[in-house]
Amino acid sequence: LRTTRGFGIGGSISSSVMKNHLPPILRSIDRISVVIPTLNEAQRLPDRLVAEGCDPTRPAFVSCLGVTQYLTRSAIAGTLADVGGFAAGTELAVEYVLPQHLIDWAGRSFVDSIMEEAATSHEPWLSPLTPEEIGELLHQHGFGTVRHVAQRDMIDQRLWDRRDALRPMGISVIAQA
Repeated sequence: LRTTRGFGIGGSISSSVMKNHLPPILRSIDRISVVIPTLNEAQRLPDRLVAEGCDPTRPAFVSCLGVTQYLTRSAIAGTLADVGGFAAGTELAVEYVLPQHLIDWAGRSFVDSIMEEAATSHEPWLSPLTPEEIGELLHQHGFGTVRHVAQRDMIDQRLWDRRDALRPMGISVIAQA
């Protein structure tokens, strides 16, 4: 992966912050460009990535964080198909929001508190997905093994032993394929 270039979709975080949160094997990526702050139904992902220097004929690492809940399932499938058409060896980390019945108590409380604001600000959550659903979509679009990583599992468990609002919530999961 040393010659792999990384591209982020849907975040305003810096590339150094993103790189620090990658699994150890992906930290060797030589350059990460956070290039696409938003993605919607009308936008073509490959065109945006190529404009930012992505060569779809070379392996890349693409992250899609904080995006899928705002897209229809059709747009999610289109995005996965686009990235799935990149060169062999391309890896994807995609965050997905769980359906209400899979969200934990703390997460449900948070989601309930923001859903009205999200809808009135024209950013409703459109597509919750189960791990099985996102896994199936990834397989349909050429991705092999899928690993699901919950927020709680991203850092040492002792760091989550806290009593403030920064506890992990079971709202979203990252699928790595």
